[in-house]
Amino acid sequence: MKLPPAIAGQLNAVDWSSWQPHTFEDYSQSATTIHRVKSGEVLGLIARKYGVTVQEIKRWNGLKSDLIRVGQKLEIQGVLPSDTLPSNPSLSNRYAIHTVLAGETLWSISRQYVNVTVEMLHSMNPGAETLQPGQTLRIPLQ
Repeated sequence: MKLPPAIAGQLNAVDWSSWQPHTFEDYSQSATTIHRVKSGEVLGLIARKYGVTVQEIKRWNGLKSDLIRVGQKLEIQGVLPSDTLPSNPSLSNRYAIHTVLAGETLWSISRQYVNVTVEMLHSMNPGAETLQPGQTLRIPLQ
């Protein structure tokens, strides 16, 4: 089965060489997010968005193959929506994901979260000096 050219182009446009899945010490202590599949999405892009692996998404949702449907709900464990961040984050192995918007800087992103500093963002996101729209950053949780 071949991917549609638009999807293949999205996957090829991403520099996957430095991508690593996010890790959590204990998924059971984190929230679960429900992702509704949109047209054109594939498991690899969804996994990258949330910083998890395709295998994890398949395991959490009992998927036997990579086939997903538009409108399907997928459970993503260990990811907290950014609006539910605690008021006192500290550096740990738990974090939320922030998707960079055009014009954002580490400083402007740090101002969006209580008690998050530029230094914390640097510590959790090595090499994030130059931000690109759509890039994901880890926001520390307590």
